[in-house]
Amino acid sequence: MVGILFAAQYTVTYTAAITLAAYVYPSWKGVMLISSSPYNYNPLIIGVVILAFGAGNMVGSVAGGKWSDVYLRRLREANNGVSVPEVRLFFLHLYVLQERKF
Repeated sequence: MVGILFAAQYTVTYTAAITLAAYVYPSWKGVMLISSSPYNYNPLIIGVVILAFGAGNMVGSVAGGKWSDVYLRRLREANNGVSVPEVRLFFLHLYVLQERKF
């Protein structure tokens, strides 16, 4: 039992650390880039830009969650009220399109 608890704590801690690093490092690198030559932005402008990205992420998260709920409800109704996990695979296509490098 102790091993399972340790594994669960380690997994959560590791995932949180990797996620935080994935968000913080690009932000930090971006701040270093735009605060130096040729941009020379001051900290206030940098903060406003990062605040705008954060607000966009929050609005997109709420709107995307609501859209997902409505879409899945429609698919469940089309399937005679039966919800199966496969209907969520549609959203995987959207992720692949977003992450694709053109």
